[in-house]
Amino acid sequence: MDLAMPLPAVAPFLIGLVTAPLAAKVAKPLVRGVIRASVGLALEVRKAATKAAEGISDLTAEATADLTEPEPVKPKPRKQSPSTITSPN
Repeated sequence: MDLAMPLPAVAPFLIGLVTAPLAAKVAKPLVRGVIRASVGLALEVRKAATKAAEGISDLTAEATADLTEPEPVKPKPRKQSPSTITSPN
């Protein structure tokens, strides 16, 4: 076995030891930003769903009120007797 040649896994391991802390410093803010954006989006979707539910509830209440209120009684037109009709002379 020739000791002058390093093992094939040593070089990537050393590169990983050097770059891991740097990658963590870059990745942590990136992941934090993605999570923050996702939570913000979820809150906006929740607000929009709440507004839509309120609108549907209002429409349902109006439709129920329209269907349950009694029909207004329309006055029947009176028949005019021939003696009350005036001629345009």
